[in-house]
Amino acid sequence: LHYTQIEPLIIAEKFMEQTKKSEQSLIDYKFFCFNGVPKYVVIYSDREENTHNYSVMVYDMDWNAYPEFVNSRCPISDIIPRPDALEEMISIASRLSEPFPFVRVDLYLINGSPIFGEMTFTPDVISNITPELTDQMSKWIDITSLKQ
Repeated sequence: LHYTQIEPLIIAEKFMEQTKKSEQSLIDYKFFCFNGVPKYVVIYSDREENTHNYSVMVYDMDWNAYPEFVNSRCPISDIIPRPDALEEMISIASRLSEPFPFVRVDLYLINGSPIFGEMTFTPDVISNITPELTDQMSKWIDITSLKQ
């Protein structure tokens, strides 16, 4: 609904690759942030070209994997190694999300460097995690922090 008020336009972006000559799709790091504090990152990997088919895994900020938080209808990805730039990615997500009670900050890693993807306040990725995790996350949203 919120997109109906935005004038349509076309944006061309630079093509991003994980590594040179890589057959692997980009790994999408989706940081769920509450008042500037990233709590979980939902990883999309192994995307099939031109489809919505991918694997999912949930990690906390210490890079502990939580396959039990992935919705049972989703393929669970293999555990991927902790990114060398994780602390930098957490810092970026923290800074970008600070003014908001909740926002998801999406990042990519290209040649070891974090690249900004988007910020969203209405993520559909929430359907790929369990109700137990969404219930836990809902308790972190402090709407009293909204400024008039």
